[in-house]
Amino acid sequence: MKRPLTITTKLTVVFVLFAAALLVGVGLLAYTSGRSALLATVSSNLSSIAIEKQAAIDTWTEEAKAHIAVIAASRHLQDYITTLLTATDPAKTRAIADRLLTDLRLWTGLNKHFRSFMLIEPESGRIIASTDPGNEGKFVEDRLYFISGRKSPYVQNPYYDIATQTPVMTGSTPVISADRRLLAVLAGHLNIDELDQIVARRTGLAVTDEAFLVNTSHLFVTQPRFVADSAILKRGIYSEAVKRGLAGNSGVLSADDYRGIPAITVYRWLPKRELCLIVKIDEAEALAPSRRFGWTILLFGGFLLLLASVIAFGLARTISRPLLALKEGAARFGRGERNLHLPVSSEDEIGQLTREFNTMAASLAEKEYTLRVHAEQLEQMVVSRTAELTRSEALLRESEQKFRSLIEDAPDAIYVHADYRYVYLNPAAVKLFGAASADQLIGSAILERYDPGLHEQIRERMRLLYEERRKSLASERFYHRLDGTTVPVEIRAVPIRYDGRNAALTFVRDITERRRAEQELKRAVTDLERSNRDLEQFAYVASHDLQEPLRMVSSYTELLARHYEGRLDEKARKFIDYARDGAVRMQALINDLLMYSRIGTRGRPPEAVDTHALLGEAHRNLAAQIEENRAIITNDGLPTVRADASQLVQVFQNLISNAIKYQGEGAPHIHVAAREDGQEWVFSVRDNGIGIEKQYAERVFVIFQRLHTRQEYPGTGIGLALCKRIVERHGGRIWFASEPGSGTTFFFTIPKYT
Repeated sequence: MKRPLTITTKLTVVFVLFAAALLVGVGLLAYTSGRSALLATVSSNLSSIAIEKQAAIDTWTEEAKAHIAVIAASRHLQDYITTLLTATDPAKTRAIADRLLTDLRLWTGLNKHFRSFMLIEPESGRIIASTDPGNEGKFVEDRLYFISGRKSPYVQNPYYDIATQTPVMTGSTPVISADRRLLAVLAGHLNIDELDQIVARRTGLAVTDEAFLVNTSHLFVTQPRFVADSAILKRGIYSEAVKRGLAGNSGVLSADDYRGIPAITVYRWLPKRELCLIVKIDEAEALAPSRRFGWTILLFGGFLLLLASVIAFGLARTISRPLLALKEGAARFGRGERNLHLPVSSEDEIGQLTREFNTMAASLAEKEYTLRVHAEQLEQMVVSRTAELTRSEALLRESEQKFRSLIEDAPDAIYVHADYRYVYLNPAAVKLFGAASADQLIGSAILERYDPGLHEQIRERMRLLYEERRKSLASERFYHRLDGTTVPVEIRAVPIRYDGRNAALTFVRDITERRRAEQELKRAVTDLERSNRDLEQFAYVASHDLQEPLRMVSSYTELLARHYEGRLDEKARKFIDYARDGAVRMQALINDLLMYSRIGTRGRPPEAVDTHALLGEAHRNLAAQIEENRAIITNDGLPTVRADASQLVQVFQNLISNAIKYQGEGAPHIHVAAREDGQEWVFSVRDNGIGIEKQYAERVFVIFQRLHTRQEYPGTGIGLALCKRIVERHGGRIWFASEPGSGTTFFFTIPKYT
């Protein structure tokens, strides 16, 4: 067993820890302040260098632009170009070009602004002369330096030249004759070494300082100081400072550089040149003075801590001696010496503590006897009260068990919520919400089970339950299950007390089947009423008395045409064709009308159908029309719905057929999609056809209503009316969105609970 620490040791440790904390706090403050000041100084110096280099780069670029403009303004050069462009003899042309290039080479070289020049035809972009013979004859009409150089002096930002495998900057300027004609475009590759010298010029800060440029492709434009191999220019750099700089930002960052070494980096975005300028120094070298200062603080603090330890030990001894005497007296009092009286050796706080101890000992001795008497009386009362509580707890457990059995076995969902969160759920509630157990829901927010738009209304109802103790009337809502589906429910709630706080006991009944039965009954009544009205109208028009005379007209017209074939003039034959065509169209109208009337009377009961398969069936039915018009039909993923399969095929078939029939100038392109919207699926059929004016939004769905003549587009005008009738039979709706000349999108809905 470890020996406990003495008071002297504890006091010494406390004093030493206090001194150590004070020294550490002061030392850290001094070190942090010094390090921050040093970091600010280094960052300021690097920023100044970056600004100076940016100004130098801009000056160098403007000098190059002015330089090439001066060369192009040379009258001697303009005369050469004029002669070169008008010469017809190839030998003479070559000689003039050589003299021109000889003059231009005077402006190129290691210590010049330019490495090479090119003379470019202003119309075709062909290089007609170049100090680099390999460039002659090439076309550069798409190069930015040619396009911009036709208008004014221009320097293109650095780009990577595939031929030379190096970064290149090209300056250009128009060559204007005395009569203000554009003779040519003079372009020159700048001496990129000068830019490298400007950027790489030593900052004078330290051994590890460095600067370089990076383009928007994350490639080095200038050679980094610590990598001698020029192949580094082909490698991408993705340090954090470069990423921020190429994002259009400027600032200071402490992070790893391209070598993986921690560095203090100033990154600066050069918008004119679309480059990132990096100026940095290794963090180890930049912050070396702060580390030396830290070691000095550490050594001096250690000496002060040792001195404080010696002083603390002496001070602790003067306090611990009287306390040890008081401790011994307390131990004797604990062993039963009730008449103990300790001597008072001083008048300080410890002496006062000794006097108080003597007073306390006398008082405790007197009260000990009184307490012993009361303890015996209390023991008798506890025994009696314990027996009474045992009987009450047994009755309470029995009552609670009966109530819990009723709740747990109830067929309806029952739960308790307090502070807007679930605190209890019976098995039926767990099943209703689709949870694995009640623990999955207890503690979660009750508002998560409602639509977001109802949260304020539901919160107010719960507040009335919690605070004003009002009973909640029965209401119907949609609950959101854990799997994302919704279920219609009927809810009743009453205020209760649960675990000592206001709560609500809620009864919930799943009314899915009731809702479905109500919807089916309502839809059946609506369909019956609509069907009766349509049948009454159709019975008048499409009766047997209309069909039979029409067949006779058609038959006798055909017989007349055959019997008098060759004996009738052109006008008579045309009249017979008109009569025959009218009979055929009348027959088609009656057949379409029959189909329209049978939608509600001969439709099948709704069943689960794969709309993707139905779309495929419609596609097969229209195969000849699709192939003839070279139509392209695409679709997204389509759902499974409850519907009459044959009628839904008819909807797809009519919409796709119309999209092909009313096509625009190009090949028809039709796309079919579906999306979930609350309690229904919204289908869309989009085409690139001629479109529909907005004023015909209702007319197109009216039976036999046409927007075009039969000579323009054949048909009876019943296709969209059939679609509307079928969709409405399924409890949905149909509409369209169109822009004349840009195509049309037809939308229709199918409820989830059809």
